[in-house]
This record gives sequence, C-alpha cells and structure tokens, in this order.
Amino acid sequence: MQNQVRPLRLDLILTRICPMACVYCHMDHRPGVMSPRVWRKAVDLLLREQGPLELQLMGGEPLVEYDLVREILTYAAAAAAKKRKALGLGVTTNGLLLTAKRAAELRRLGARVMLSFDGDKDVQTAQRTQRAGGEKFWTVLKRNLAALGASGNPFFVNIVVTPESAGRLSQGVTFLLGQGVRAFQISYALGVFWDEERLNILEEELRKSYRQADAALPPAEVFNRRNDAEPVLLSPQHVVDTDGRLYVGTSIVLEHLWPALHRSFLVGAVGKLRSFPGRGVGPQEQLRRLRAADVAGEARRTMRNNLAVGKRMREFWKKEILLAPGSDYRKGGR
Repeated sequence: MQNQVRPLRLDLILTRICPMACVYCHMDHRPGVMSPRVWRKAVDLLLREQGPLELQLMGGEPLVEYDLVREILTYAAAAAAKKRKALGLGVTTNGLLLTAKRAAELRRLGARVMLSFDGDKDVQTAQRTQRAGGEKFWTVLKRNLAALGASGNPFFVNIVVTPESAGRLSQGVTFLLGQGVRAFQISYALGVFWDEERLNILEEELRKSYRQADAALPPAEVFNRRNDAEPVLLSPQHVVDTDGRLYVGTSIVLEHLWPALHRSFLVGAVGKLRSFPGRGVGPQEQLRRLRAADVAGEARRTMRNNLAVGKRMREFWKKEILLAPGSDYRKGGR
C-alpha cells in the first residue's frame, strides 16, 4: 500500500446547515449554499489533476440540498467520463435525511456513502444530538441505516470517538456489526486533549474493535489499517467552502476553536485559481502551516497533543496491521 499513489480528494461543503449538533463539531452553521459557478469550477479543476481522484460532497449536512447533490454527482460523472478519468464519488451524511429512496438513488449515481454514526444509542444520542425532534431521531437513524444496507450501496461508517466515549468503542462496533455494517473508519475527536489514560483505553478498544470486525461473518473492513491518513491534522485534502474558498486541511470543523489554524490552511478563492495545489501539498507543507498558525496557550497545547495522538495512531496501526483477518491472536498478537 505504501507504494501506491493516494487519491487526491476534493471535499465540497455544499451547505453549512445541519439538523444535528455534534459535541465535537465547531463549525459555523451559517446559512448559504454553494453556487453552480463555484462547484463547477472546483470539479473542473479536480479533473485537470493526474492520478486517482475522489470527490466527496459534505456539509453541514449535504442532503439538506439533495437536488444539488444529484446535480453535482451527475455533472462530475459525465465530465470524468468525457475526460476518460477515473473519479470516485462519495457523500458524507449523518443519515437523518437518508431515506430508502435516496440511498438507492445514490447507489445508481455511483456515490459511496460515508455515514457518520458513533455507536449504540447511548453514545449516539450523547454525541450527535438533534437540534429539534427529541427521541424520535434515533428511530429514524436506525431505519435509515437499515435502508442504506438494503440499497446495496458499498457504504461505510465513520465512528468518532471522544475521550469520554473511548471505553465504549467496541460496544458500539458490536451494535453496528449487528446492523449489518461491514466497513468502518474510526476517528478520534480533534480539538480536545487526550491524556495517557484515555489513549491507553482507546488503543485497547481499537484492538477489540478490529478483532470483532475480523470475526464477523462476513468479515468487516477497518479502513484505518490501510488508509495511512495519520496524523489527521496534517491531512492534505482539498476543501472548498460554500463561499468558494479553498482550504488544504481538516480545520473547518475546528474553526470556532482554532480560527487561526483555519486561516493558515486557506489557499484562496476557487474562482481565481488555474489549478489546485494538488499533490504538492504533503505532510511537511501542512506542518509548516500548522506551526505558522497564531494559536497560543491552552489551544496550542491541545493542538500539539492532537498532532502527537495522530503520530501515535500511525505507529499503532503500523504494528496492528501485521495481523491479517482470521489470524490467531494468541500468536504474535497483543
């Protein structure tokens, strides 16, 4: 995997509006929708790049603007086919607006769904509360998760773990496996300090979780084993905001906490660019931007902690991937 070229990923923030209020999201949920001028220019710039490419539609909650989701996916697929380029398509959603009809249509449009779902009812309702609607939203989420599985879409679930929920990770994975989920990405929350005790708990729960995934029938995939995305703070994906500004990093969900870091990752307006920074943006360039950000005091300490956590997770997965699915963990495992 190390010798393969990673896809150049473009995230489009179609809207910042979201019906949920996640405890670890510090994005400004102001109104506004990405204009056709912005998203067409962004897609066209992406398709000028060489190598594997990915387009991910995000928010806020992108399904708030479902007609726009369909329009962009249709345009991007046609433009890629015309240029004879392989383009992976995806939609990130919290699932609240993902009806059975929409799940099936996204599959027909060729868009893989990344479903944000943090675990069982206790964790999900604690971390990902609905802005309005009360307890009903858990029933809706479970129903939509079942519909997504029935649609045949090769979806995966992104689980966000906080220091408070770290000890319940494997329990959440057990629940999701029981719901038919067979692909996971496990993410630690950014913008919070991870102490040694919680990190040790997280690592033990990660081991339990991927072993559960291996033992499932059929086995489930844990993307962390192969995606080489750590440290997340140095991830170089290209993000276009609703206003057309391009960022090269994962700072948008932290803009209230660390606005200086968000500004440091700013490249400029898409409408004025002739090309993306592209694959020239790597970990070293991201580290330079991070160090240059005017983040001080406790915030700086937390940012450095999150960077250290990412490096630790990178080493963790390097060690743990040596055990293939189905291995006897009594031989060489922890």
